[in-house]
Order: sequence, then structure tokens, then C-alpha cells
Amino acid sequence: MKTAFLILGLVFAAACDDNDSSDTSGPGTGSDDPENFTAFVIDMIEQHTDAVSAPIAFGVFAELPDDDTNNVHAYDSLF
Repeated sequence: MKTAFLILGLVFAAACDDNDSSDTSGPGTGSDDPENFTAFVIDMIEQHTDAVSAPIAFGVFAELPDDDTNNVHAYDSLF
């Protein structure tokens, strides 16, 4: 299940980044301090999705804790 969420997060994150790294507002910037992987993914989808931006670097979210590994309803708010 964790792998599925990671893949889902990577797919969505791949479409969500701001090409101008000096600009910290607008699409692709994500939360300044996401509490976990689920919060990061939801924030990216709801607030920072952009069709023309470069992907977010894996290192930005790679070390976030995945507290919702066994929570099948973690992403319900997206649907």
C-alpha cells in the first residue's frame, strides 16, 4: 500500500513544480513545512498543480514520514 501511495505521489508531484526556483509563491512550491507525505501530496494536488511546471525533486519529499501507510481513507478528501 505504501508503494502505491508513493507512486501516486510521484505521479502527481511530477506535474507540480515551479520552474523559477527564486519565486516561492504560486504553483509547485508546496507547503513550507509539510507534516507528512500525505499532507505534502494533498497540498500539491489542491494548491500547487500546474500543467507546465517541472517536477519537484525527489529529495524534497523523500524523507517525509508516511503516517498513513495503513489508512485507506487518507486521500479521500481528493475525491
